[in-house]
Amino acid sequence: MCNANEHYQTNYSSNVIKFLSLCSWAYLQRHLTKIDKEARELKRKLRPVNYRIHLGHGIYASVSDGYKCVDLKRFYLLYGLQGEHNIRPTKHGMFISVTSLAGFTKNT
Repeated sequence: MCNANEHYQTNYSSNVIKFLSLCSWAYLQRHLTKIDKEARELKRKLRPVNYRIHLGHGIYASVSDGYKCVDLKRFYLLYGLQGEHNIRPTKHGMFISVTSLAGFTKNT
């Protein structure tokens, strides 16, 4: 069982992913290939990109048109509502630029 209070820090940068729990970090690593594939599609501009994956503890990784980055952000669910379409982003998060993602995947 993962503990939400355990956090993982990488040496990639002093502030990269310091808010991820160990479980979220592991889930990010598990889906990094798919995230990288979607990020490369942003560069190619051959098709629309709108990809989001839940990493646990309210944190999502997303890649979408208009932003040349992988966005890691904490989301919340509106009180009394259910469903994926009712989640809203908080101000807590960070991003990894598409150009830096290749270096990020090599460092992990």
